[in-house]
Amino acid sequence: MKRLIGFIAVLVAAGSVCAQDVFPSKPIRIVVPYSPGGADTQMRALQPLLTPKLGQPLVIENVPGAGGVVAANQVKAAAPDGYTLFFTGTAALTMVPNMRKDLTYGIADFVPVGNMTGTPNVVGARADLPYKSMKELIAYARANPGKVNMGSAGTGTLTHVVGAAVQTAGNVTFTHVPFKGVADAVNAMLGGSIDVVHGLPGVMMPHFKSGKLRPLAMTGSSRYEFLPDVPTLSESGVDFIDTSRFGLFAPRGLPQPVLTRLAAAVEQAVKDPEYKVLMDKISTGVLYHSPKEYQAVLDEESRRWAALIANPKFAEAMK
Repeated sequence: MKRLIGFIAVLVAAGSVCAQDVFPSKPIRIVVPYSPGGADTQMRALQPLLTPKLGQPLVIENVPGAGGVVAANQVKAAAPDGYTLFFTGTAALTMVPNMRKDLTYGIADFVPVGNMTGTPNVVGARADLPYKSMKELIAYARANPGKVNMGSAGTGTLTHVVGAAVQTAGNVTFTHVPFKGVADAVNAMLGGSIDVVHGLPGVMMPHFKSGKLRPLAMTGSSRYEFLPDVPTLSESGVDFIDTSRFGLFAPRGLPQPVLTRLAAAVEQAVKDPEYKVLMDKISTGVLYHSPKEYQAVLDEESRRWAALIANPKFAEAMK
């Protein structure tokens, strides 16, 4: 009997290994917490490069709602078998859980597969305003508290939070005006009702080139490849650094062989020169992190957001 049980155990283990060895054997679903036409373009650009490396179709499903909470909970509840993945910005797992204590998920519920892009936010302003640099904006805002109208993609969105962080670090006060999306905020800025917007540069780049808007500073740790003449916030005397990273995650409990297979395919696809060409077209920086590197980035980012969110000045700026 003991021999029989041992033989069955060996067969079960062998079957498990074989199942993992043939991964993937069916289409992979990628849940995206954004509406079509936004950040999901980064994943859709990677799709044709990643598909042949995995040998199975990738089905991208847009699941917007509640600031990404709906999509995050769907992935968290999915089987950790590699057939349901989550494409999202890291802020959804590092910033949002620190701001919302009612959430039912956190970093520990997901396994990082690989980071794909990294893009700093830009502080954009109307070109007809009296301040031509970030230092001049800070000086103006200090002399005129609340007179600078700051547009955002909506209350609690990353554009709002980054704007509040800049106010905290710069010791200034803006008047927050929320919109339904960053494109709406930028259009309002072009129309003259908004003075500044903090957001990813892609939507503002055409207006920088036309001269209607002016980039004042970038939130990255170094100058941005697509706007090399624009200083960082640090160079402008504002102590705040942030890069919007986007990548793939899986539910907690993913078997190591499956993670290894997925991570290798993602790395190859992200490092494909064609992906760089596609991201250049939308002014998005390609930035790969392995699962181990990605986890370290997430942990550090979460600690940084937690410290900032605990600052009473930040809480005041978010009102």
